[in-house]
Amino acid sequence: MKLLLPSYDRERLYLLKESKLGICISKVFGLPKSGEAYKKITNWKRMTWNQIHSKTRFPDTLVSIISTRRVEPSAGQLTVQQINEFLDRLHSFSMGVNDSEEKETTTQADIIGQVIPLLSNRELKFLFCIILKVDPLPISSNRLIGAWNPDAVSLFDLINDLKVVFWALADKDTRLSVNDKQVRINYPFTPMRSTRINENYDIIANERLNNNLFIEEKYDGERIQLHMIRDGDNLKFKFFSRNAHDFSLIYGSSTDVDAEGCIGPFIKDCFHDAINNCVLDGEMICYDPLRKEALPYTTVRLSALNMLAKQGRGKKNNDEPHPLFMVFDILRYGITGSEYSLEDLPLSDRRKLLSKVVTKNSEYLEVAGYKHAKTGSEIQAALQLAIEKDSEGLIIKDPTSKYNVGESRGHSWIKIKPEYLLGFGENLDVVIVGMTAATKSTYICALRNNTTIDFNAKFVTLCAVANGFSSEDYKTIHELTRDKWHTWSDDCLPPTELIQFGKRIPEKWINPSDSVVIEIKARSIDLQSSGMKFATGTTLHGAYMYRLRGDKDCSTASTLAEYRMASNKGKWDTTHTVQKKGTKRARVTQREMAIHALNNGFQTFIDQSDNDSTDDDKVASSKKPIFSNYVFCIKTDCFYRGEWRKISYLSQVLKSHGAATVRNHQAIIPEGRSLMIIADKVTLDVNHISKNYNLFTFQWCEDCIDAGEIVKLRPGHILLGEKRLFEECKRNIDRFGDSITIELNPFTFKEILERNCDVLNWEEELELSTTSRSLHSDDESARVLDIYLFHDLKFLIVESSQGSETQKDILVSKIIGEGGAITNELDDCSICVISLDGNDGDLVKDMKKRIAARAGYNKKIPHFVSASFVDACIAKGMMLEPLDFQIPSN
Repeated sequence: MKLLLPSYDRERLYLLKESKLGICISKVFGLPKSGEAYKKITNWKRMTWNQIHSKTRFPDTLVSIISTRRVEPSAGQLTVQQINEFLDRLHSFSMGVNDSEEKETTTQADIIGQVIPLLSNRELKFLFCIILKVDPLPISSNRLIGAWNPDAVSLFDLINDLKVVFWALADKDTRLSVNDKQVRINYPFTPMRSTRINENYDIIANERLNNNLFIEEKYDGERIQLHMIRDGDNLKFKFFSRNAHDFSLIYGSSTDVDAEGCIGPFIKDCFHDAINNCVLDGEMICYDPLRKEALPYTTVRLSALNMLAKQGRGKKNNDEPHPLFMVFDILRYGITGSEYSLEDLPLSDRRKLLSKVVTKNSEYLEVAGYKHAKTGSEIQAALQLAIEKDSEGLIIKDPTSKYNVGESRGHSWIKIKPEYLLGFGENLDVVIVGMTAATKSTYICALRNNTTIDFNAKFVTLCAVANGFSSEDYKTIHELTRDKWHTWSDDCLPPTELIQFGKRIPEKWINPSDSVVIEIKARSIDLQSSGMKFATGTTLHGAYMYRLRGDKDCSTASTLAEYRMASNKGKWDTTHTVQKKGTKRARVTQREMAIHALNNGFQTFIDQSDNDSTDDDKVASSKKPIFSNYVFCIKTDCFYRGEWRKISYLSQVLKSHGAATVRNHQAIIPEGRSLMIIADKVTLDVNHISKNYNLFTFQWCEDCIDAGEIVKLRPGHILLGEKRLFEECKRNIDRFGDSITIELNPFTFKEILERNCDVLNWEEELELSTTSRSLHSDDESARVLDIYLFHDLKFLIVESSQGSETQKDILVSKIIGEGGAITNELDDCSICVISLDGNDGDLVKDMKKRIAARAGYNKKIPHFVSASFVDACIAKGMMLEPLDFQIPSN
């Protein structure tokens, strides 16, 4: 069975990935380095090469190259036992356990070369899949395991060991007994998970938990299980992740004097002397001993590796951040002569036993605290305290609940997170199911569908994500999904019962079980008025990748039901303003009144604009040929008539006005024509081109179309260009930034108005009903303001003792320059509170106490971040995660 599921074979390691295996094959067949075949193999890791030169999986590529260089032998010359013996030998050689003489005279290429003449092309393909740990059959692992025995999947979830599962259930009539369905020492299990429900705290306390509940802090870390066995005077440890990965080498495998690890060597005294073994469930977090607080999830493994590196050099600093294992449950323990399984005991009893097993807390292992509560008001108070501590949230547990291994849909454990006003509420863990490869690849992401009410597919697409990925993230995703992508074609479509796509079709698709999970954030939810681009019917505005979730897979990703539940309860707001009750009137400035009046005054114009440009296929073909002397190269989607438009649409617009378009900016331009490179976004490609060319925005094209002639450039028409060009363009505008020659339209007028309102000191505040404001936000012309980074966001700047007026003025100008607003009222701050001094923890603590009183069910609170948050957002050109910039309270 290991040959059918090589990815689950944890006993044999070959230390061969695509590049190294390709080099071995090249040596076996003596491929010249200058040849096309060698380039195909060795350049496989480069996505651009793979995209252009190959549409097949890597094993298929190897077989296609081999098939042209030999006469194919007959199949079936090697038995399964002989293949296993070959793989055992390859594993032993790769891990360095062979005889030293063989190690000196033999290579991996020699070992692989001995079996290639005995295998057919199809058998070779399977062998390469096995070596690369890629499942060779397009069948889910659960189907294969379940076909062996009806209880095989359940047992595998308990122990995550194929060998034990198949030997124990060799007889199909064999069924697991009650004792068999227990967690075992040193076998990783699938942990019980919490569920998020969107209900009033009183309902949770009264109806779901019968006024009997435990409240625990939700830690921002990695789910880890600890298995301990006493061995004489020492303790032996195994640390497993939720996906059964063994991290014992990092966290420590024992308490021996010479043992290394960042947890194990320091927790010997934490356990009761009578305990011989135990299995603990908890969260691995990063703890800062100087600040005495937990650090974000992303620092957990980094601090562990840093600690191990210093141990190797004989150094240790107790004041540096290090991992801390927070234990919140126990599933098994043993004393001399007796073993006890605790899964069927109620949580309250397991908690009592945990305090007797782990008798001492340290800075490396600690029993998580909890509070026994009865009412929703106690949940509310605990959430307010969590906000003041910058905690991730709460876990509400039923004290009478059993520990159900692998459960993820029950309501015995309920998670509650503070609802922050920045973003649409809850982060989503989505599965990558599609990709369009480019310099900056775009990934199509999907939600897990756990019902069949609206969709038959197991996964439905939600959004496309291209922002937030670092080069390291791209590399990691590529490594984890290599050889698992399928090119989208009529002959290779994703199964409709597996994935449901909308009109947005990727170049490649992947089985969710072979893919990775990423955590994403977004500004808001967008309705798909222009068609069902994604299967859910809605998508996310401004979505970006926050982090890779290596601890999750497609079976634990966010569900469609969770997404809809949050949406129905108003947590996924499309605006960033504080919700008001009743008919209370909102305070607005004269600037906002002016923009509102402008919207009404130009409504006829906007309606006409929308009618002219709502359908991408309806571009006029007979226009004045004002661009007959120009050739355009459009590099990105651009803003046109108040909406972002695709390159294909923009090209049709320009062609209808006499222009010619090219894809390559280095194309030969006909004599008498001028090249204009157009872009509205600074991508990697655009930034590279700007070293040799000036780049212009599509706004210049739009202004020329409106004027019916070529207009003079103004600074706003230049995306990236020479300083001399900017200076020349300044001569064509007045002191307010308005062009001398270009006629105003609603969009350019609002841009000028926003830029100059503060200069004109329009500070008189007027009253406008909430209803009027909502009408203003619905106006189509207001969409133009979405291009500003901080559009519709309100900032409260907290002046610290060390801050200066100059610093504040600079910060205010940056925020307003990106479309943000400044408020002096804490209750009116809908987004975040900025402090000029990141060390002013006492001030932040006082503010958090004031704001914590606002927190509660379906109520949102602002983030408290340092001034560097504004600078970082502007530098990146996107909204970043405020939790990475939050100021800790003292």
